[in-house]
Amino acid sequence: MRQVLKKHEETYRSGKVPICYLSNNLTLKSMKQEIQSPAMSILSPHSLSAILITVTLSGTFSSGNVFAGGSMQPPEWMPSSQSSTPVPTQAPPGGQGAQGRRTGIDLRVPPVPFGELGIGGTVDLECGKAGVYHSLQDALRHASTACALLLDFPDSKVHFEEFPIAITSLKKLRVLDLSGHDIELLPPQISGLTQLSVLDLGGNALTDLPAEMGTLQNLHTLILHGNPLVEFPPSLWKLTNLQELYIGEIGLKELPAEIGNLKNLIVLHVGGNDLQSLPGTIGSIPHLTTLETGNNEITALPVEIGDLTSLRILDLDGNPIGMFPDTFGRLTGLLVLHADGTKLTNLPYDLGRLSNLRVLHVSGNELTALPTSIRRLDRLRMLDVSENLLQNLPMEIGELENLAVLDVHGNLLRSLPSTIGNLTRLIELNADSNLLSTLPQTMGTMTALEKLSVADNGLTTIPEGLGNAPDLKFLDVSENRIDYLPRAIGNLKQLRELRMENNRITKLPLTMTELTSLRWLSINGNPIQGPKIDALQLYMPSLTIYR
Repeated sequence: MRQVLKKHEETYRSGKVPICYLSNNLTLKSMKQEIQSPAMSILSPHSLSAILITVTLSGTFSSGNVFAGGSMQPPEWMPSSQSSTPVPTQAPPGGQGAQGRRTGIDLRVPPVPFGELGIGGTVDLECGKAGVYHSLQDALRHASTACALLLDFPDSKVHFEEFPIAITSLKKLRVLDLSGHDIELLPPQISGLTQLSVLDLGGNALTDLPAEMGTLQNLHTLILHGNPLVEFPPSLWKLTNLQELYIGEIGLKELPAEIGNLKNLIVLHVGGNDLQSLPGTIGSIPHLTTLETGNNEITALPVEIGDLTSLRILDLDGNPIGMFPDTFGRLTGLLVLHADGTKLTNLPYDLGRLSNLRVLHVSGNELTALPTSIRRLDRLRMLDVSENLLQNLPMEIGELENLAVLDVHGNLLRSLPSTIGNLTRLIELNADSNLLSTLPQTMGTMTALEKLSVADNGLTTIPEGLGNAPDLKFLDVSENRIDYLPRAIGNLKQLRELRMENNRITKLPLTMTELTSLRWLSINGNPIQGPKIDALQLYMPSLTIYR
């Protein structure tokens, strides 16, 4: 399974797709998914969250303690919880992502406890380390106990152009990973693997599937991602125990209506195809939790999507849907919604009905306003409305008391509402590339703020109240019209990076010497006298000054 999206690792590393990292202990206990001591962080403001899960030889699934930015410990503000009734859902694994820096600020989607998301994963192989093999020869020598065969290339060091027919003699096999090879054809004899629960054929050269696959009634997870499949055999839709189906980037032009037959489906990935619509029967999959449709050509969502009351993660990125159907407000269990670059001109007023929403991405659209009902999204942690046509933010945005990350860069904002000061849990704010001339004094009450970027605006001053943000570590006020820095800037004892290039600043306040954590200062493009800079450098030898 490690190979499912390894071919797409560059996309993940580019920051175009956010990466989720789990910190947990996942045991081979049950095909149902549950998490022990979970926590997560998502990088980058684009596309669907991908969960990194690694299969290990010890018979456990574990991602290790990996968090955004590569730190080995979660930030102090990261909540953790345990799920008593977890939902079995998993997104395809991806490579470790980069920081995802955009226009002056590195945005992380705020952590959402997996106890709330109900995401994670364990697989019951009913066998331990002794039953897991990475060599076909070894598995054949122990055919009576071989339970999992992981021949994903290049990890297995063996490359197949044909399906190894000998595998079909491993009658007790429950997990088979043949991803990343050049296999063009599956033999009918695969029907003999009646105990198979997980089949990963991602990244091969399959153009067709045998009808006999329909006999694999114990199959729970089927991964066909990245194969040039032309069509599916009708028998595929008889796999009624299937819980996870990955058929992204296979050139699919139409999702058959028979998808509605898979009543136990929990995860469906159809991203990166040529779909222009989704069948209405998709609404008849009662347990569907994750639906990833990003980067297709879907022009409208079926009204039946409102029937997916179990849906928790929905990715619509890159589909020109234009609007949400009237039934969309019925998705009250939705936790993560990605709709970047979908040609939206407005958000439905009943958006407020999605009261469980934690992450909302609607960047790169044509939104001119946000509905006032947004106030009801009181569990929202991440809001990305960047690169739209917003001229103002509603005063009600100040009621999003749990908001941790707000990205409004690339709009037409002339001011920020005074109520923004009510966002006392906000950690990151990106308001780059707007038309701001001032910042509200109430920003001084945003005591949790760690990163603030307001570059490329028309600011002439920085509010004194900003000195009341004790945890501020990153401040970017470059490309403005600022002619002085307030003395209160010396109160920012945690500030490590200050960017203020291309302003009108002629001198630095003496309180700058109190910034004991400052390591990077960018002042190029300002008429500051050289001797004063030299004196600052002498006083703060650990400071790097870019001028």
